Amino acid sequence: MWSLGVIAYILLSGQSPFLGETLAHTYCNVEKGRWMFCEEFRENGISDDAKDFISRLLIVEKEKRILPDECLRHCWLLKNRERAALAGAASRAISPALLPCEQQKPLAVEKLRSYVKNKKFRRLVFGVLFVNSVMRMLRTLQQNKSSHGIDYVKNMLAVAECCPERQDESSMLLKAFTKKREKDQHQKKRLKD
Repeated sequence: MWSLGVIAYILLSGQSPFLGETLAHTYCNVEKGRWMFCEEFRENGISDDAKDFISRLLIVEKEKRILPDECLRHCWLLKNRERAALAGAASRAISPALLPCEQQKPLAVEKLRSYVKNKKFRRLVFGVLFVNSVMRMLRTLQQNKSSHGIDYVKNMLAVAECCPERQDESSMLLKAFTKKREKDQHQKKRLKD
C-alpha cells in the first residue's frame, strides 16, 4: 500500500515524496516517513480527496495505513471511477470535444517523462533497494546464525565502497546500512532487557 501511495504521488506531481538533497537525506526521509506535498500539487490543482488518498497510504506504521478494499472505496477513486465510466460512455456516443473540460484534462505526460529521466533519483531508488535487500539478507543470515554469510555481505559492501566511480554513493549507502543495522541491534537489545 505504501508503494501505491508513492506511485500516486509521482503520477500526480512528477516528483518523489521523499527526495532529499542527498542520498542519505532521502533514505532517512523514507525510513522515517517524512514527506509533504510539493508545490506541483497546488499548481496542478490536485484535489483534497487525492491528497487524502496519498496521505492515508504514506504512513510508516502498516497498521494505520488504509487497506486495499478501503482504497477501492476511497471517495477520490470512486469519483474518478464514475468520471471514467461516464467519459467512456460519452466518448462512444459523442466526440471528445463535447465533453466537459474536467473530463478532457490530459495526463501530465511531461511530468511523468521528467520523472523517468531523473537519473539521480533512479540511482537513489536503486541504492535504497540495494540497502533494503542487504538488510533482508542480513536478517535472514542472522536468523540462521550463519557468520560466514554475514562476513560475505560485509565484504560485498566493502567492495562496493571501494569502487572509484561510485565512492560517494557507496559510502553513503554503507553508512546508511550500518546505521540501520546498529539501530536494529539496539532495539533488539532493549527488547531483551
